Amino acid sequence: MMPVTVERLAGAMTPAEYAAQMKLNREPFQALLDRVEIPDDVQAYFAGLPEPLDVAVFTEDFCGDALLALPVLFRLAERTNKLQVRVFLRDADPELAAEYLPPERRGTVPVFVFFGPDGRLLGRFIERAPELYPILADERRAILAAHPELPDRDREFGEMSESSRRVVLDDLRQAPWIAPWSGAP
Repeated sequence: MMPVTVERLAGAMTPAEYAAQMKLNREPFQALLDRVEIPDDVQAYFAGLPEPLDVAVFTEDFCGDALLALPVLFRLAERTNKLQVRVFLRDADPELAAEYLPPERRGTVPVFVFFGPDGRLLGRFIERAPELYPILADERRAILAAHPELPDRDREFGEMSESSRRVVLDDLRQAPWIAPWSGAP
């Protein structure tokens, strides 16, 4: 086992460093980050924690779930000063990322791993809320049906070409449940 240590966390990217190194989704990420609003009760809960928590994030820039989830975590950390977020690129250290996933979920991103002040593992958030699976699956099917010209439409999102992923993301940002936060018209 190769757990996240204090030293490893200190050497990982800050949220700002992660955003700066993004290539594929930097603009949509920033647009979402700019629009994130943390509900007062959630902000108060985290601000009231007795001590900050360390949060190790395992992600990759191409991941649509990361595009939706990381801006919320980053904004929550910024507003409360109670989440010390550090980001690891999954592909740079897949063995470390795999330590925090069940075997059937290896390779999944994003993963948020929460640690107490004593370094004890408190919990994990893996990929997305279960309630979103059917919504996202329906949306993906509709987007791909609208774009038969995409040569790699039968591949998983992360295996698609950059141009195909851009088409899917652009359409996804138009979805009625995400458009208010995406900067889409």
